Amino acid sequence: MKSGFVTAALFAALTFPTLAPAREHDGVQMADPLTLAGKSLRLNGMGTRRRRMPILKTRAYVGGLYLEIPTDDAKTAVASDQVKQIRIQFTHDLDRGEISRELVHCWDHNSKRWGKVEEATFDKLIEWLPAAHRGDVWEITYVPGVGTTVATDPKSVWKHDGKAFADALFAVWLGPRPPTEELRKGMLGMATP
Repeated sequence: MKSGFVTAALFAALTFPTLAPAREHDGVQMADPLTLAGKSLRLNGMGTRRRRMPILKTRAYVGGLYLEIPTDDAKTAVASDQVKQIRIQFTHDLDRGEISRELVHCWDHNSKRWGKVEEATFDKLIEWLPAAHRGDVWEITYVPGVGTTVATDPKSVWKHDGKAFADALFAVWLGPRPPTEELRKGMLGMATP
């Protein structure tokens, strides 16, 4: 297996989709459907990750889950060998430390069972991830036979081959202990309107 930086030109067709009409959640719009790697994906659902502030909760980001075959079952969404994407649109600035702590915490509770090789790859991804700013859009994409790409902007793309890492990474958001249950339920299309 190999991972690391790749040129945007090589993966642009896989990572950055053709956009269509949008759906809205908590003030954020996401395309539905979209074409990605030659497949039509549906916006399975959208949810909000809220930050706990000393007095109130503020939105950190809205996450959307795109699948070829929509499902409200987290295990199916994680394990299915289909083109899929988690799209995160930040509604608040987050520093690298805050992002890293949350992702590592969720990895430890949802993804460690995939083994030490995948954990070492995850550590490299965490080292690579930048801070996030309001309005930034991150795309975590899995394409069968290609692997996982994480794009924090069109010129900054990280890649890893194989399906096992994709399963472990998607479980960060869809596993039994996600960043928040509100986010997970929304992405699985289970949120209360």
